[in-house]
Amino acid sequence: MASPTSSTVQSYLERWADSRILPASEVPCAAPFVTLEFGAYGAVQACCANALYPIGDIRHQSIRDVWEGFRIGELREAFRNGNLGPGCGVCRFRLIHTPGELPRNYYDNFGFSGGETPQWPIALSFSLHNSCNLACVMCGGDESSKIRSVRDQLPPLPHVYGDKFFEELRPFLEHCEFADFVGGEPFLIREHERVWDMLIEMDSPVRCSAATNGTVWNERVEHVLNRLDFQITVSVDGVTRETFESIRVGASFDEVYRNIERFREYTAARNRPFTVRFCLIRQNWFELGDMLRWGEERNIPVIVQTVIEPEFGVQEAPTAELRNIVDGLRKQDNDLRRELKLNLWVWERELRRLEDELESRAEPSRQLRQMRGTEFDNATHVEQSVIAGPLGGPCADPERRDALLTPWLDPQGTTVRIELDQNGRVTQPEVLSAALSGGNAPIVLPPDCRLGQALSAVSELFGGGVWLSEEFVEDDLVEHVLFLGPKFRDKTGLIVRMVSWHGTGGEIHLEIATSSVLQAGGLTAVPVVLGSRSSAEGE
Repeated sequence: MASPTSSTVQSYLERWADSRILPASEVPCAAPFVTLEFGAYGAVQACCANALYPIGDIRHQSIRDVWEGFRIGELREAFRNGNLGPGCGVCRFRLIHTPGELPRNYYDNFGFSGGETPQWPIALSFSLHNSCNLACVMCGGDESSKIRSVRDQLPPLPHVYGDKFFEELRPFLEHCEFADFVGGEPFLIREHERVWDMLIEMDSPVRCSAATNGTVWNERVEHVLNRLDFQITVSVDGVTRETFESIRVGASFDEVYRNIERFREYTAARNRPFTVRFCLIRQNWFELGDMLRWGEERNIPVIVQTVIEPEFGVQEAPTAELRNIVDGLRKQDNDLRRELKLNLWVWERELRRLEDELESRAEPSRQLRQMRGTEFDNATHVEQSVIAGPLGGPCADPERRDALLTPWLDPQGTTVRIELDQNGRVTQPEVLSAALSGGNAPIVLPPDCRLGQALSAVSELFGGGVWLSEEFVEDDLVEHVLFLGPKFRDKTGLIVRMVSWHGTGGEIHLEIATSSVLQAGGLTAVPVVLGSRSSAEGE
């Protein structure tokens, strides 16, 4: 089904051409046509930033079934119609609201120019477990085994990729051109070693990429690097020992910077890209300029990654703090513009992004919030947003509403429609509870239950967390994507997609997409850190 496009959506779709860093393909995004990305819990994504719309689950589906499945097909159909697809809120948000990097740009590197969907993905991305030896302050147990065991006090994450997966993987490896390895720490993940052994056995020409914390350099790593063709990104979140070791807990500043030189020598000898990645957070913003200078002096491109967790993301800081950060960066602006060439665009983009965020706070109509964590009561916020309603009048187009919800379903999925009064009280609490239960026995809600109370109560089935992942208010609808799950970072829970609109009599209509795949298959994900990939990675 082609998705009807609102006037606001159309305005930012027209900006695609300006956002590209490589020649445009005939679709707004090439991701679902070129890649499969395998996560530690078994969920498969079509994009590094679209964890909200997993396209399959390797625990219950074959790789071929995922590649040819309903959910990835919905993404492709949306893009072929010139629209953004389900779960594409990161690019949508940034096109409207901020000059931050667009994750979709990365996928232009793989040469898909429209036409028929390839029989095989061109690129494969592997994050097959959360094995990691660090406990970085802005990370979580979903991506670090150390955090999961020490900070979250949880049992180890199961290893879900077994022999069946690797048997199915072989022909996909034979047909792909690029393989990306992330983590956890990719050089500590045993499943990655199986993939590397397969590539070595095949004498494969596949180009590989690894994003590493830089702490692991041993004979096994040297063997893999010598037999395969890698480009390397090392995560470095501080240019001084004090800042670095306070953020990347468990890492040695001296050891990582020594290993950076080793990785640089390796990539230089093979004429492969080498980059460093800097997670810009409230605890290290003051070293951004020096980090870019450090890279400039060594001819190293620096990738700045946007962190969206409220405790750490600079753009999520309270207004007074954000103003202080922007003022501090502006004081360095003239000097850095003279000193930087290779990394000047990074400086300009990050400063412009934060200036834009600060300006938006003075213009409520521009505030298009997205990716909120748990620093405030998300359930109450959603209720207030639904009560406040859309920018325009009542939504009279059921086709538009269906188009927003249908892609989130599998063929057996359904939508549930309920009504709220003008104060946000649910007129059919038992229907709402059943829709949000995810296959569990519904929680009994009181007759006068408000929407926020209902969301909080039902979330107890999944750990008590209500994560507001997307919120868009435009035209005649309010759109929300929520994740009901644990209060800490763990990808077990339920993704909820809903739209709401006001009726002519003051009532509020709320329609929720439920999916048997999401319930029975356990397709769950919480996007907490947005991946930022350099244009060189798929050269």
